[in-house]
Amino acid sequence: EYFRLHFSDTFFQSLDFFIEDGHNNTILDLGCGLGSQSIFFALQGMHVIAIDIDKIALGIFRKRIILYENLLGFKLNIDIIEKNAFDFPLKSIDQIDAIYSMFAFNIMQPSSVLLDRLLEHTLDNCKICILDGNNSLLINFLTYFKRSDAWSPVQFEKELIKRGFVINSHYSGIAIPLRFWRGVKINFFLKILNSAFKKTWYLSLSHQILATKNK
Repeated sequence: EYFRLHFSDTFFQSLDFFIEDGHNNTILDLGCGLGSQSIFFALQGMHVIAIDIDKIALGIFRKRIILYENLLGFKLNIDIIEKNAFDFPLKSIDQIDAIYSMFAFNIMQPSSVLLDRLLEHTLDNCKICILDGNNSLLINFLTYFKRSDAWSPVQFEKELIKRGFVINSHYSGIAIPLRFWRGVKINFFLKILNSAFKKTWYLSLSHQILATKNK
């Protein structure tokens, strides 16, 4: 249930956001890892540019592409880039009109440099979806683990708006940590608590923002 609420639900919300206009996008999957999201995007007819620096993960990703292509009988339109997103010459790839990031911005710092670099190669009406850890989580202020360089949900909105984006929606991923879901057969009350807690950024573990760039 934790993974459904935290990852599956948020991913399908982002997928609906990307394909709602009926167009096949060229989408950049930032920090693609094992490629689950990239493969799903490609299955919807999108051209996927998947970028990561993890050689092991990308090796598995390439094998998964072959597996799916053999099962389906057609090629998936995926280009894998094994590079650092800050160093790779983005101008050498197609103009992108969608960006997807699952916990990449928290890791790839500084966020302002990364975002500006990506936006140099986007088309008008570019859509962006960012699922990331919540730097405003209350417990972060009580420990030594708060990352001062990571943007808070409010900062994400401000920075995107400053760059000409309209915020379509912004919501929490989940609030109840994984360890509380383990071994629970009836999680009805956990769902109620989770829905209540995630209404404030101070109790949410993660957040997802969907935004569209103005022409």
